[in-house]
Amino acid sequence: MNCYIHTDQPAVAACPECGMGLCRSCVDNAVYYQDNRPLCHNCSLKEAETELANAKSKKIWSLVKFIFGASFILIGLIIYFSDGDVMNAWIFAGIAGIPAAFRSTRDSKQEQVRKGVRDAMTTDMMESASNTFMDLVVRILLILLLAPITATFAAIKNLYTFIRSFDKIKQAQETYDFIAAGNDIAH
Repeated sequence: MNCYIHTDQPAVAACPECGMGLCRSCVDNAVYYQDNRPLCHNCSLKEAETELANAKSKKIWSLVKFIFGASFILIGLIIYFSDGDVMNAWIFAGIAGIPAAFRSTRDSKQEQVRKGVRDAMTTDMMESASNTFMDLVVRILLILLLAPITATFAAIKNLYTFIRSFDKIKQAQETYDFIAAGNDIAH
């Protein structure tokens, strides 16, 4: 098998995506790899397009999530400073943090196994239901307690991700332009 670009050169590797042969110079100039195997020019171009699209999507979604979270935190602060109503301020500030608080209160695998064994060892159906209900109540209380805190951290994280995304998009665009211009192909 010969290289698909340099047809007079023997292939020393094959693209893991499409199986095209790659000569030594194509292997040395490869931009993207999959399982330590170089991708051909066409597959590298597709990978660069995907990377650029993902970077742009991440930028947009981080901005949307920041605006969503920051708006509820701002509403909570406005309620607190205008009325002094701590409970409503906490609830509004926490709305955006509920998903993050929900994730942070999930049981670890070890805790899930422990609860499964506890429930399996319990012969009384009411005790098992009571344990499950108490676990749920504790989790809901933790979510309500942590929601505004996690909303604040999530807003900061999303703002940081949005700011960093400009560099990632620039790098992805440069990589795409490099490959699209054929600079990864040795002549």
